[in-house]
Amino acid sequence: MPLLKGKMRCFKLLLMFSIVAVLASACSLGGQKAQTIGETHQGTQGIVFNFLSNYPPPIIYTSGGDTGNNIVLEVKNLGSTKTGAYFYLSGFDKNIIQTGTDQYVLGALDAKTTTNPDGGYTQIQFPSYGTLSINMPKDIDVYPVTIQATACYDYQTLASIPVCVDPDPYSPVATKACVPHGAAVGAGQGAPVSVTSVEQESLRGKVIFKIRVGNVGDGQVIERGNTPICTQLKYDKFDRIYYAPFKLGGAAGQCLPNAPIRLVNKQALITCVFNVPPGNLAYTTTLDVNMDYGYMASKQQSLQIRKIS
Repeated sequence: MPLLKGKMRCFKLLLMFSIVAVLASACSLGGQKAQTIGETHQGTQGIVFNFLSNYPPPIIYTSGGDTGNNIVLEVKNLGSTKTGAYFYLSGFDKNIIQTGTDQYVLGALDAKTTTNPDGGYTQIQFPSYGTLSINMPKDIDVYPVTIQATACYDYQTLASIPVCVDPDPYSPVATKACVPHGAAVGAGQGAPVSVTSVEQESLRGKVIFKIRVGNVGDGQVIERGNTPICTQLKYDKFDRIYYAPFKLGGAAGQCLPNAPIRLVNKQALITCVFNVPPGNLAYTTTLDVNMDYGYMASKQQSLQIRKIS
């Protein structure tokens, strides 16, 4: 009997350790899965940037000439499109603050991917070589200024949104795999222009989608292809978006208004009609969206130049 009790005790301990090991393994796999699903085409940002802390410092003391200071921008691509950008500095008198150049052309910066979830990163320095040079006017001791950095870039919104399609919504079949009700798209699609809502109307053999798109970033939409001259654009080049024919399950629909569309109060509505094959029960497929545009965003940094006499 003592021997039997000992064996039973060992069996219970082994069973307990086995359960703990299985649970630990499941938690580990679950954690890995949660980190990767849907991350690359979510979010509402594209190229983002800001002034690197203390570059420039809030106050520069100078007696003229080189200051030993630079303007440095940190740049990230937090969206799903690999792209380059044009950067422009403004807000200061170029006779007083000499940056060498007030423009910088950035090559293609990597987008977010499953293997690079943080996206591309780089730094931009003004001037590219040497340091800022100051030429203070004779009659002033303090020169307060706000330096503005502006980035302009072309970007793309690609979205495959799951939707339910019912070719015959009036069918007497009571149980179907899904029910058409539009789509929830609140997380963005990895770009500053996103689909913000999808409403759906089902007819026999047709489905109508009302797709609302919007500027959900902190900048302005401009017509694509104008990034080299974005700071000189007229009003008719703003808020213009081109789009390829939207598709349902790979088949193009008829969409209005025709491209390019114009955002009003940062929003626009696109209505698409798709023919769906008859004879099928309800099924889930994707509504594929493809939009092209340019984008312009700015950041500001206050600076004070103090003369050492």
